[in-house]
Amino acid sequence: AVLELWVMFNMLFLFWNFYSKKYNRGKVLWTIIDGTRYDISKFIEKHPGGSDLLMLAVGRDASVMFHSYHRRYSVVHKRLATMPVL
Repeated sequence: AVLELWVMFNMLFLFWNFYSKKYNRGKVLWTIIDGTRYDISKFIEKHPGGSDLLMLAVGRDASVMFHSYHRRYSVVHKRLATMPVL
């Protein structure tokens, strides 16, 4: 049962990833971190953790996810400062 659930989750994740990349071309991809809405369209393919993780943050408040992956906020704060704000 756990394996089946894991397979189903992965299939849904892969489908969402494919769909998002295919149909979001030319659109602004955004996320919210700590109350600020960022345009991550150009950064998504350059993200050191890969575009898959960043795609999970598109279109929603990803503050909790952001802080759980980026524990040294001072390091990523410099990068956030260069990103376009919407």
